[in-house]
Amino acid sequence: MNLPCSVVGDLLPLYAEHMTAPETSALIRSHLSACPQCQKQLASIQSAPPAAAAPTAPLGKLRREIRRRRRLAALLAASLICTVLVTLFSWFTTPIYLPYTQDLLTIAQTGETLSVTLNQSVAGYRLTDLTGPDGQTLLVLEAWRTRWPFGIRQNVQFFLPAERAAPGLYYCDNTQSGQLTWLWGRQFSGGGNILPRLSLGYYGIIAGGLALILGLCGLLLRKRRKLLLRLALAPAAYLAGHILVMGLSFSAVDPARTLVLIVLAAAGVYGTVYAGCQLLAIRKKDISPPAEA
Repeated sequence: MNLPCSVVGDLLPLYAEHMTAPETSALIRSHLSACPQCQKQLASIQSAPPAAAAPTAPLGKLRREIRRRRRLAALLAASLICTVLVTLFSWFTTPIYLPYTQDLLTIAQTGETLSVTLNQSVAGYRLTDLTGPDGQTLLVLEAWRTRWPFGIRQNVQFFLPAERAAPGLYYCDNTQSGQLTWLWGRQFSGGGNILPRLSLGYYGIIAGGLALILGLCGLLLRKRRKLLLRLALAPAAYLAGHILVMGLSFSAVDPARTLVLIVLAAAGVYGTVYAGCQLLAIRKKDISPPAEA
């Protein structure tokens, strides 16, 4: 079978790269043995310098940009979910301390043991030791409910040695007044109060001051603006986390638990704002017209 020169000319680039089938290669070699024109064309193909490889730098930059966008999108989603979950968890589980009423609890003594039964409105309780005015260690009971709507509420009952409660068992409602109500044992005169702790208020003041100072410095110092504004975002996120967890209140009976929730919410707010701003900047860069040469 004799191939025409037009067909062989189309196949020569593949033949030179050894990409033709054995049968096709045999036909091409048979044609080349009797065709000087195709021999010259093959020699020209084989002597031509190899084609320059396509630059990989733009492709590598594009891949890095795509990975960066994916990381920012993942950070935005994770931070937003964290913020929502922490806020909901705080809302549903934050203790709402119950004021003392006659039907809130009952106390019964059997031998050397006290039985304390709290009614169904109580979701949890805590017993803490408190030094009284005369130096004696008092036992203070706190009880609370939560906003969690699920689950079957039952009476809560616990036992404690009567000897431990003998110096005085009191109930604290943990309101702004912190009034102590005597329940059992020795009763000291004069009454007493336990005030909520205000340490979170000091943290809020410090965070607000830092956010204001760093923000103003970022606006005034152009060379360091990006770094300073990112630093200012941290205390601002703490204030936002405080509002999400506690609202506008700065007093807390259990500041350690509340502080952990505030920090978690602040981390979610920081990640959400940071990733969102970065993605918006990328989006703005994509839709902006290219600069004219």
